[in-house]
Amino acid sequence: MAYYLIRHGETSWNKDNRIQGWTDISLSEYGLKQAKVLAETLKKIPIRAVYSSDLLRAYQTAQAYENMTGHHAILDSKLREIHFGSWEGKTWQEIIDENKDEYASGLYDDPNNRIHQGESMNMFKKRASSHFFEIVNQHPEGDVVLFTHGGNIRMIILEVLNQAIDFKNHIPIDNASITIIEKNHEGVLEIVKMNDTTHLKSWNL
Repeated sequence: MAYYLIRHGETSWNKDNRIQGWTDISLSEYGLKQAKVLAETLKKIPIRAVYSSDLLRAYQTAQAYENMTGHHAILDSKLREIHFGSWEGKTWQEIIDENKDEYASGLYDDPNNRIHQGESMNMFKKRASSHFFEIVNQHPEGDVVLFTHGGNIRMIILEVLNQAIDFKNHIPIDNASITIIEKNHEGVLEIVKMNDTTHLKSWNL
């Protein structure tokens, strides 16, 4: 009864440390290679359902799996990354330089602040975690793959661990990583693997 949370492969904006949010960026050549390795890894696992964020970088990652297994991914806008509004397309350093006073006052860290015409962290956590539990309730038997984003996976982990939002900075989620959440014998969700990238190393990526 496992749920596989997959972060999309690398994009050029990931390499440049640019904020993507809802901006629709495609995978880089390296990210496409990562997607194929993910597909090779996941094809060995019996899967009942596949969901993907409707943003291109996530769906391209899912497509590699679709092409290899024939499993069709359901596109789902609720699996999108946090909406960063006017910050999207900029690097973190640019954001800090342009918004020194606001940033220093905790604009990004305050979970109730909407990020420049985007979502607040609390809005995002509610969307990401509640939708994950909706999917779990729809598929209580598990064996579900979700192709999504680093922020979403962090918010789901926070909910499962019952941690506050500021703990997100202690949760690394790399491109093309696999996080696995399982139900124990009492039906309680547990994180059994987090940010696993061993599959990439075995293919020298």
